[in-house]
Amino acid sequence: MVAYNAMNNCFKLGLIKNEIIKNPCLGVVLPKNIKKSASDIRFFSDAEVRMIYDECNRLDNNGKPVYRMGSLIVLLLYSGLRIGEALALRWSDIDLERQRMVVGGSVIVIKNRTEQPGAHFVVTRQDSTKTESGNRIVYLNEKALEAIRVLQQINGEFEYVTATASGGLQRHASVDRVFKRILAQCGIEACGLHTCRHTFASMLFKKGVDVKTVSELLGHKDVGVTYNTYIHLVKEQKQSAVALLDEL
Repeated sequence: MVAYNAMNNCFKLGLIKNEIIKNPCLGVVLPKNIKKSASDIRFFSDAEVRMIYDECNRLDNNGKPVYRMGSLIVLLLYSGLRIGEALALRWSDIDLERQRMVVGGSVIVIKNRTEQPGAHFVVTRQDSTKTESGNRIVYLNEKALEAIRVLQQINGEFEYVTATASGGLQRHASVDRVFKRILAQCGIEACGLHTCRHTFASMLFKKGVDVKTVSELLGHKDVGVTYNTYIHLVKEQKQSAVALLDEL
């Protein structure tokens, strides 16, 4: 699946640049996914979220953020964005007054086909997200807004919300390394950035948000994807809903 996604992204870029006339990956029939069990979908507990949030916002002795991209981790936790979507955000996509942002791009790493020496892979932005429904409006809660305001202080002069110190596109791997440092400081077992997205979904389910709304917020192509991914959380929500009758 990883190889397919990498090839598909390369062909998509080729289409955008008019270097090819069709995407061969569209004709590939992938094997059916094996459903993950509840134990395979990891998400942070409320206590872990609080520890990660505090660590991401920790300041040094001079009052500056310890982690330059710490607020990006907070944004992932409280927006449900995929890491590629977050790295592709431009300031023009953010509407602080309406408390929302438009998600319409993704950052990918592709093989360098130029003669530029010493760069085997390059980071680029494509104007389409992982799924058709990914081009969406994401509404921002206070924690997400706070994270964006901090990022604005750091990167307000650049085009991209999560730009590097020189204004370029941030790499997934760089953010992942920071994320693992933060988890280590919190005494939390290392995991991938996608755990932030799972945690966002789990927090919504705990608050009683219906699966269709969660699906739309995550940008899934249909509600079935959300249901199959978080079936254990959906079942817990149904059980909690029935238990409410005992209070009548």
